[in-house]
Amino acid sequence: MNFLHLFNRVKAASYQRCIGSLRRSVLATSFIMVSASAQAPLDVRIALIIGNSAYPGSPLLNPANDAREMSQILRQLGFQVLELRDGNKSQMLDSISKMTLALKNKQGIGMLYYAGHGLQLDWQNYMVPVDADLLKADDVPKQTVGLNAVMEAFKLSGSRMNILVLDACRDNPFAGGTSSGKGLAQLDAPPSTFLAYATAPGNVAEDGDSSSGNGLYTQFLLQELQKPTAKIEDVFKRVRLQVRRQSQGRQIPWESTSLEDDFMFNDGAKYTLTNEYLERVTQAALKRERDRLAAEARRLQQQREAAELALKEAQAQQNQQKLQEAQRAQDQAQERERLIATQRQQELAREQAELARIKEIERVSALTQSNTQKRLTKEQQQELEFQEIKAAWAKIKDSKIADDFYGFLERFPNGGDLTEAAQYRLNQLAKPMIQASLGKGQNASLSFTGERLRVGDFFKYQTSDLLTKIPAEPFVRQVTAIEGDIVMVNNGEIQVSRLSAIIKNPTFGSHDPPFAALPVEFQVGKTWESRTNQTAPNGRVQQLQLKARVLGVESITVPAGTFQVYVVEIHSVIGNGGSSQVKVWIDPRYGFPIKREEMAKFNGRLARTDRWELAELRAPRE
Repeated sequence: MNFLHLFNRVKAASYQRCIGSLRRSVLATSFIMVSASAQAPLDVRIALIIGNSAYPGSPLLNPANDAREMSQILRQLGFQVLELRDGNKSQMLDSISKMTLALKNKQGIGMLYYAGHGLQLDWQNYMVPVDADLLKADDVPKQTVGLNAVMEAFKLSGSRMNILVLDACRDNPFAGGTSSGKGLAQLDAPPSTFLAYATAPGNVAEDGDSSSGNGLYTQFLLQELQKPTAKIEDVFKRVRLQVRRQSQGRQIPWESTSLEDDFMFNDGAKYTLTNEYLERVTQAALKRERDRLAAEARRLQQQREAAELALKEAQAQQNQQKLQEAQRAQDQAQERERLIATQRQQELAREQAELARIKEIERVSALTQSNTQKRLTKEQQQELEFQEIKAAWAKIKDSKIADDFYGFLERFPNGGDLTEAAQYRLNQLAKPMIQASLGKGQNASLSFTGERLRVGDFFKYQTSDLLTKIPAEPFVRQVTAIEGDIVMVNNGEIQVSRLSAIIKNPTFGSHDPPFAALPVEFQVGKTWESRTNQTAPNGRVQQLQLKARVLGVESITVPAGTFQVYVVEIHSVIGNGGSSQVKVWIDPRYGFPIKREEMAKFNGRLARTDRWELAELRAPRE
């Protein structure tokens, strides 16, 4: 095949692929394009962006570029940005001071984005300036900038909400004697703070390559920030999913949150991206892609010319062996060129199909927004969303293809029990390659991700009234069989999912979908919502809704022993006027709680106050 013709095909395909990818971002924000307007006092958004690449002896490819692009997007989203690239310690501390002053007494939103080398020492995390020369552990606090300095700065400023994003978990070149573990240490978010890691604590992240222009984590974060009307939790859930998928489970981002209020980077109205900015980003991305293709073409041409030269030399020397080797090299070069062209064509076809799908979705969305959505009440919209999630789950719940569950989770990052069920199935089909290291003083049991319910598991509870402490009848929960995804308890009298979501209960009836599942991953600050249609034994159907939050970790002692547990708070409401506040203490190894307390009301009156405590446990775990 003519090499120039091949290169032109490769270039055209990649150019179109890049345009398709960029158009998705443009389309996602094309309904309402309003630039950020003047900010009211409580709308103050200030971000400190630091990207360190130029480390002597251990340079990184992308952090400085990550910082530049993050700054551009955040400015368009209403942030006042303080930007520092390749900063030494003095410059980093000075930037933190400037951020503190800018936020002072404004009750604003403060953000730190840091990309570069980071390390942990004695359960403290440190950002590494470009002038650090770390030879021993004592050098770390003297030559680096501790994350606690940023936390203290936010506290002093009086900011009402803080966001910390750390793309700083790359392989540590200073590890010899200077750190106490890989990556960064697990920390719980301080009050009113969202803390995001590029990968799970105790692991390292990928820096990306020169062709991408961004680190793997930041690449997807930049894309998600351009999409409107997504809560901060959903933004980072989608980033986590895409990074996990792209890295094939070698890198899985991690978040910890204590936020009480909702926050959106891009609300689709006041805080959104302008057409001018999107056009500028598009042209810059196209230029980078053209430059990359030109470099790739030069490299391929050099390889081909070298192969042709070797072939001519072998022919001139009439050396049969060299002739064969040269011919083989030329054939291999041509085959590589052919494979690249084929790959580009396939990617182009996928991009075109995806673009067509997105256009159709947005066409329908635009119609329904004007013709239907405005006439629906909030409750009706929630019901439509609920039915959409149920229908999507019904299509894939028995699938053996991981991509089906990736797709579901991208569409419904906050779909309650069905989102957790999809996460569970994804972990079965595409097992994560890493595991988060635990925080200081935490037992390995808290990171358990295996099967929580197994045939033979036996739980006996002693019970009492929560207020009077008068003992009540004990009861037993025993797993007697598991049929597919249904766990039979007490010979099928009770049926639950593998994540302990209630399918059938003799007291309350059946639930569609299964209700009140435990999360697949426990993280302090994690929140989730759930709803189900409950059919009582008398046939009455009511809607049941709950909101849950992981409050923290503690050690408790019950008659069955001492356990380290997550404490979860659950608020639920049922359609007939009932409500309850439940607190449960969960050891992730088991599908039933170690301890449970409930206060239930009906039409505002106290109806039930229960306490369960595990009295006997027979459920061996490795």
